[in-house]
Amino acid sequence: MSAKTSIYKSSYRGKIMTTYEITNLAVMSISALFVGISIFYLSKQIKLFIFAHADNHDWNRRIETQHAIARIREINTDSLNDKFGYVNRKESIDLKEIQQAFQEEPSLQLLLHKLLNFYEGLANGVFLGTYDEPTIKANRKSTMEKELIRFRRYIEYRRNQSKKTAWIAYERLIRKWDNPQPE
Repeated sequence: MSAKTSIYKSSYRGKIMTTYEITNLAVMSISALFVGISIFYLSKQIKLFIFAHADNHDWNRRIETQHAIARIREINTDSLNDKFGYVNRKESIDLKEIQQAFQEEPSLQLLLHKLLNFYEGLANGVFLGTYDEPTIKANRKSTMEKELIRFRRYIEYRRNQSKKTAWIAYERLIRKWDNPQPE
């Protein structure tokens, strides 16, 4: 046998494999092993990336929820409180009282609508997954519940007069918090 051939016989018609062919086969096998390991490692990295992306998305959603909650400060409810004293009220404000106040000061109606629309926006954000519900619940639950009670008669009046779905998501969110479903 020559120095260029090996003692290993190939299954291909009984020919003997050369050292070059054996070396080439070994290099290809090692390369295939490295490719397999690389693919395994890549799949692990992709899973970590997906987890980190989801975690980052959740964090950003919480931050955006905090920013949305902070926008309540843009609505100056002092004049509503001055007129109705609703901060210290626990019962629903009479519809006639609300209507009379709106006739005396039309800007109060706009202000109340801004407030209710703000809470409707938060509720819609929760139901659409834009805002983080536990963050809103921790920050605004008590106030949102009380304001729904205080202005319930007006909300029902508006639903009967013009828009049947007025502030429905806001009310649905409060009902959800009052009657939590077991997981």
